[in-house]
Amino acid sequence: MVESLALEVTIGGIDHHIGLIIVDYIYSGVVKITKDNAEDLLRASDQLLLFELKTLIEGFMLNYVEVSNCIGFLIFSKVFHLQNLTKKSYDCLLDNFSDVTTSSEEIGQLQDDLLAELLMDDGLNVPNENCVFEFVTKWYRNVPGRSRTSFLDMVTHVRLPFCTDEYFSSIVHDELVKCLRGSQLIQDATERHRVNQHIIQIRRPRRSYAQHSLVIGNDTRIWQRGSDVTDDWYEMEDIPFNCRYYSACSTPDGFIVTGGCNESSIALDCKRGCYWYIAHENHWRILPPMSKGRSDHSSVYHNHTLYVVGGDEDHSFQSLDTNSLKWSTLPSMPDPVYRAHMAVFKGRIFVLGGKSSYMNFRREVHEYSSAACSWQERKSMPEVCSYGAVVGYGEHIFVVGGQERCCMRYDPEVDSWLRLQRPLHVHRWGPALEWKAKIVVCGGCNADSIEEYDPQLDMWSVWQLTVPYISGMVFALKV
Repeated sequence: MVESLALEVTIGGIDHHIGLIIVDYIYSGVVKITKDNAEDLLRASDQLLLFELKTLIEGFMLNYVEVSNCIGFLIFSKVFHLQNLTKKSYDCLLDNFSDVTTSSEEIGQLQDDLLAELLMDDGLNVPNENCVFEFVTKWYRNVPGRSRTSFLDMVTHVRLPFCTDEYFSSIVHDELVKCLRGSQLIQDATERHRVNQHIIQIRRPRRSYAQHSLVIGNDTRIWQRGSDVTDDWYEMEDIPFNCRYYSACSTPDGFIVTGGCNESSIALDCKRGCYWYIAHENHWRILPPMSKGRSDHSSVYHNHTLYVVGGDEDHSFQSLDTNSLKWSTLPSMPDPVYRAHMAVFKGRIFVLGGKSSYMNFRREVHEYSSAACSWQERKSMPEVCSYGAVVGYGEHIFVVGGQERCCMRYDPEVDSWLRLQRPLHVHRWGPALEWKAKIVVCGGCNADSIEEYDPQLDMWSVWQLTVPYISGMVFALKV
């Protein structure tokens, strides 16, 4: 090659500032990656076949994927074959599709094939199909000159029968929709909204807004409610674990059960097992076990990560990446805590109350900061809630039920608490969940009643449906 004989070689396409950083890296093995230089550095490392540097930069970029930039990251990652960045940005877009629709300025950048892949994904997280149609129209109108054929191709992937009636009635007069008149797509959707009947199987709802089922479990058994129109409970069979004092938390497609212990012993025989129930498959998936056994601990799932904390005489904190299936050890809580309430608010993890000893229930609240990798104490609950439950609802976290018949609302943004109307019944060991814009508390020791709280009216009411078994319940979730 001519370059091998030359005293000076010109490399095109690389800014001289980036070139200097690359040279320093080659000689020292050290590089300072910033948000300002990361993209140019990655382009240069790809051009120069510096694969280790490319991996380092990809790892840096993974920390900055969010709603406002996930489309740009997704497109960029596919160009440079960055598999981890592709997955994270795609998952971010999938999980936050409604927010992206309303706030992102990158929608028009999506290529036809990538948008089609996204629209066909059953895991698209939307409350209904309204915002999917909004996304496609925004994508079409965002780029002047984009062909109407492209719009028609994309709309075929929108499940119009599952738009709300009001929204569908409004869009049928849209100029873009008028060009679809006479198509089978519009005929199916019109018929669905006219007679309010189930649509054919090929136009199935997405998992995020398909009809949910209520699932509750105690120490030894799990039940699932058949439907909203019957009071039938069905006991789940072939449960892969047999223990008490386990923890369970919901995921977008089911729930995860961790730890527990046998009846004969608590501290000496804590379990490490992790089991993921995938609702649409009706299948249990065995996950890698925790590094240590836990019982009476707390767990929560957020953004493809399972978090577990505390347990009997324990204050350790761990996370499982459900994509890579790798456990990580995180900073421990300041003090041991068990039977605590755990919740996520806008990516922030909160641990509320719980017990520090056999009889000592706590009011303390701690927040884990991912950025600082540390725990911070927040304002304590106004009162103890022993054997109660926690529910994230809108912009607040609610602590409800328990021996004290609590109902307290926490505002994480201003770190303040508000006492609200108490439940009508005692729900000791009564789990709670959000269900159809209400907060529902299910049963408990010596109680089979199910109560519903309306946060707008600050009012409780009792369901006609009761839990299938009078005992302390470990969890109540929707799948």
